[in-house]
Amino acid sequence: MSGISTSPNWFSERPQWLQIAATRLLQRSELTDKEVSEPSPVELPKSDDLLADMNSSKNWREEYAKRPGLSGDWVAV
Repeated sequence: MSGISTSPNWFSERPQWLQIAATRLLQRSELTDKEVSEPSPVELPKSDDLLADMNSSKNWREEYAKRPGLSGDWVAV
């Protein structure tokens, strides 16, 4: 099994850049050199914003792990 959901919402639940790339691949079966080298069609987060998001997630995880009855261990999904 491929691991890709057959749910009709699967593509809509993926990041926009992936939706665009997958649509182009499905339409033409391969991307041109120009498409591969062009900038992302969606705005990527700035490094400071990305760091803030990562720190926020880390802080949330630390607080979550402190809850009674939780070991703080994570299992990869």
